[in-house]
Amino acid sequence: MLDVAMRQGVERETGAVEAKPLDILIVGAGVAGIAAARDIEKKAPDLTFAIVEGRKAIGGTWDLFRYPGVRSDSDLQTLAFSDRPVFNGAFTGEGADVLAYIRDAARESGVDRKILFEHRVVAADFDSQSGLWRVDVAIGADKRPARLICRFLYACCGYYDYSAGHTPDFPGRSDFSGPVIHPQFWPSDFDASGKRIVVIGSGATAISLIPALAAKADHVVMLQRSPTFLLPLPAKDYEARLYRRILPKKLAYSLLRWRNILFTFGLYRLARARPALAKRVLLGFARRRLGLDESRMANFTPRYDVWDQRVCVDAGFAFYNCLRDGAASIITAEIESFVAEGVRLRNGEVLPADAVVTATGLKLQSFGGARLSVDGKVLAPGDLVTYRGCMFAGAPNLFAAIGYVNASWTLKCQLTTIYLLRLARELIARKAKWVAPENPPAPVGPVLALTSGYVARGKAEMPRQGATAPWKYSVNYLDDLWALRYARLDDGVLHFELP
Repeated sequence: MLDVAMRQGVERETGAVEAKPLDILIVGAGVAGIAAARDIEKKAPDLTFAIVEGRKAIGGTWDLFRYPGVRSDSDLQTLAFSDRPVFNGAFTGEGADVLAYIRDAARESGVDRKILFEHRVVAADFDSQSGLWRVDVAIGADKRPARLICRFLYACCGYYDYSAGHTPDFPGRSDFSGPVIHPQFWPSDFDASGKRIVVIGSGATAISLIPALAAKADHVVMLQRSPTFLLPLPAKDYEARLYRRILPKKLAYSLLRWRNILFTFGLYRLARARPALAKRVLLGFARRRLGLDESRMANFTPRYDVWDQRVCVDAGFAFYNCLRDGAASIITAEIESFVAEGVRLRNGEVLPADAVVTATGLKLQSFGGARLSVDGKVLAPGDLVTYRGCMFAGAPNLFAAIGYVNASWTLKCQLTTIYLLRLARELIARKAKWVAPENPPAPVGPVLALTSGYVARGKAEMPRQGATAPWKYSVNYLDDLWALRYARLDDGVLHFELP
């Protein structure tokens, strides 16, 4: 270990910092942060760590989002941690179930006792002489200042702004007589019963929200600028039930995880290699489920190829079923303005509404909005170039858990923790002060290689990537499994600074 005399480094009651630094400071107590803490606790018990969480609860995204129908687009077997099986009969996870899983896993492993709640990271500066991060936090509602010191800073706080979602400035919004709700801040007292609801947007939030609203509302209209590709997945995982009955638990879980990993990444590679075929397959689901001919497919046919933007999951055909049954409908059009009775379209049509839901996306934000610097020089997120999808050129001892957009977030995050621990061990063995990738190539685009609106809007807030490995952000678990778990650390890019 870096210092056998190290204690935890934080006094929980007062927020004061002890003289000796933590080995690792994790930022965020969501799925990535809890996964990281559990892996460090299990695989490297000699290293000291703590978690800082700006909110009052464990769960991150899954605690924040409370809108009806919230669920995971990822299958449960890969969203779950690699050493903690889940067999609840579902293929994808309802939001409440995912949240309960994260909290139970934190409690059972004891890492919940290492979380400092209401500690929001404001800034962090790396001192290259000492090899330490000095992390400034604001504690509680009164934002009391405190400082934590660590060797490795591990950002597990995702890449969007928890304080605000993206809502366009719709003309006439104040004229509308009903509530306008963003799903990120769903009011607990909203009752959809008997209401006419317009949901603006066609992304993952809208796809999961609309069936839940349609079950109570008089009618729900999804108002979209352009369609989104949908992949129907089963609501129940009957194969998982069979595996659990006939196989040992650990073996069943391993086989199911690999089944889903190979299916997910195989489908992605097929879509990128044969976009026309992938498009026919996905549109075929809508055509058959809804009984549509080609002339009525405009509302379901995107203008881009599969995986140019995220493919959304329709769990158990819930979205298609509420369209087929008439509880919901789709209109592809642009908004002119809000009016007292609803939403006026550019063609003059008015969509009557008692409530409008703006499922218009998220705001991107790196490192939880904290200001990072090295020896006082600020690191602008948009100037950073990713290395192996988890480190950054010119940023010593800094890691970020950036999950896959085409598969489970957890898969990449757990590999990132493994890589962090490998480098921590190597740092100890070499008696080095810090490690960082160096000599990055000219970046070719943001780390999220999608054409989605939220990526375009937030590109200045996100690190960038190069054209080839190890600077290109991989979206293939098998490639990352080798690169992060097994490949040589000395690749001509990593620099270990010796005393």
